[in-house]
Amino acid sequence: MSNDFFVSALIESIVHENLSIYQKMFKEISADKATDNNWKFLLSVFEELDTENRELLLGFIKQIMIDTTSSFLGILDGNVWLREQEDDFELKHGKKILNGDLQSRFLEKIEEDN
Repeated sequence: MSNDFFVSALIESIVHENLSIYQKMFKEISADKATDNNWKFLLSVFEELDTENRELLLGFIKQIMIDTTSSFLGILDGNVWLREQEDDFELKHGKKILNGDLQSRFLEKIEEDN
């Protein structure tokens, strides 16, 4: 697996597929059916929004997914260190090391998608 393929697969899975799941949940679940208090609140807010603001909220959720994935890849690449981290991380597929520039590749592909 190449770095580019891995990054593209992450974008498809984490950003596109998960955003689709959220969109479906917002459209199909009403606030009164939700059991989690955070979801109840968010669904009730979503129900009150007009179409334009619903799209803005979904765009914000997408940005959170992008930022979180980028931060995680930065940790794997060694751009960000965790508290008490003593060594670099290595992400391997078979014997091939994938990390090192995943964060920058990820952000480049996100820019290309937009």
